[in-house]
Amino acid sequence: MSPRCLRNPGISGSGSRGVSLDLYDEYLSNHVFMKELIDYIPKEQTERLMDLFSKARKHSEPIYSDSERYFRQLMKVIGEKESIDGNLLTCMKRDELESYFKNGNMPKLEVLKDRFNYSVVLYKDDTEYILTGQNAENIDTVITESNITNVDHIKGTTGYKGLVKGICRIIVDPYKYEIFNEGDILVTGMTRPEFIPLMKKAAAFVTDAGGMLCHAAISAREMKKPCIVGTEIATKVIKNGQIIEVDANNGIVKVI
Repeated sequence: MSPRCLRNPGISGSGSRGVSLDLYDEYLSNHVFMKELIDYIPKEQTERLMDLFSKARKHSEPIYSDSERYFRQLMKVIGEKESIDGNLLTCMKRDELESYFKNGNMPKLEVLKDRFNYSVVLYKDDTEYILTGQNAENIDTVITESNITNVDHIKGTTGYKGLVKGICRIIVDPYKYEIFNEGDILVTGMTRPEFIPLMKKAAAFVTDAGGMLCHAAISAREMKKPCIVGTEIATKVIKNGQIIEVDANNGIVKVI
């Protein structure tokens, strides 16, 4: 975790709690709390507080990228040591990683490959389950099937108003995609700082997840580009390469 992600990252006032707990508390207040609250307060207060809340979110946003870079580099080092693809090691659970550090044990290679190819993490009665393969696909279908029956348009929350038409480009990984031209429309699950180069070229953004203070919405307001977030099913309904209309004035996406 980079100190630049959070203000006052020093030990001052931490006492026996330690620096990491102080950083965690600050992350919760600046990132998680702000993101959730803004979607539930009255409109007049939203307009008054948006700038302050946005600054708090942008202040803590880099923690995602910094943490991911650190974690991926760590998995790369472990992978080189164990002669295993570091990408597969990113699918280890926390207790499995702790077990590796303590005892040198890790899941079987086949298990990691199954998780990497297709997996769903399910929590039931405080117990965590990782489903893979067809079981994972079944869960995915159950979650989304009720929302994608006879859909002729998609609704979401407006991040920034505007109306544009363009070619849909569904991008799952900002580092792995075949084509993305100037003026294309970025459609993805959610964005993070690594998506910025694509967002600068895009005419608009559409995401499955997110609210008024998600990365996509904040970036859209800064770039002044139409944006609709929280559609839940955009990546399921829209096909890559289709011409779509993003009516961010009304929070609606249509296939032309």
